[in-house]
Amino acid sequence: MLLNFRKLLNKHVLVIGGTSGIGRGVAEGILSAGGRVSIASLSQAKINATLQELRNLFPEAHISGYRVDLASDGTEKRLSELLSAVAKDHGRLQHVVFTAGDALSGPTAPEAFTPELLARLTHLRAIVPFTLVKVIVAEGHLDRDRSSSILLTSGNVAVRPVPGWSVGNFVASGLEGAVRGLALDLAPLRVNVVAPGSVDTGLWGDDAARQQVISRMDARLPTGSIGHIEDVAEAYLWLLRDRNVTGMVARTEGGLNLV
Repeated sequence: MLLNFRKLLNKHVLVIGGTSGIGRGVAEGILSAGGRVSIASLSQAKINATLQELRNLFPEAHISGYRVDLASDGTEKRLSELLSAVAKDHGRLQHVVFTAGDALSGPTAPEAFTPELLARLTHLRAIVPFTLVKVIVAEGHLDRDRSSSILLTSGNVAVRPVPGWSVGNFVASGLEGAVRGLALDLAPLRVNVVAPGSVDTGLWGDDAARQQVISRMDARLPTGSIGHIEDVAEAYLWLLRDRNVTGMVARTEGGLNLV
């Protein structure tokens, strides 16, 4: 019996946040597996640059890009327009991956919490993913079978809290709990989440202080290194391909939770 290990071949995947960091790595990984990729991001300049880079790497591949503004006003309408445009232009989607994240603004003391601050800090990393799920399901953008999936992103802070980052802990923990519930609500459509630990992406800036922080983190980890994008992206590719997995929190954190 010939087994199928090319489950992403010719599959259409939308990666929201696909122009940088982990999302960019996931997009490249899907193309390497023979898939078709649509990327979405806020910056048209980044979209254009990423499309050019990926087309240089995969001249025969199907790659497209869309600008989407996920600011607080009109998020649901913009997501609906994005998903409809992607399907109209390039065919029905099999998977939707959400990796979008805003720059980390630093720790927040509990006495500084306000409704406005909490709304701002949770919007892109929690409210938007929930809204995305609603639009996908309400408008039927994915087939309700195990060959399709929604794949979200949380963070290892859900199980290893850091002082001053209780809002991040709230967001990550909430997403992980929601994914388990959604996997039952939407079955047999699969819903999963990847929880990266520290990853060397552009969100940390690029200077000597950054390198010092990374070196200290490397020394703490059993693997001897924080995550690299091409390694962390493998967790996403696994969850896209494995039709036997749903409600899963995939942790990729260099063994941090062991020490």
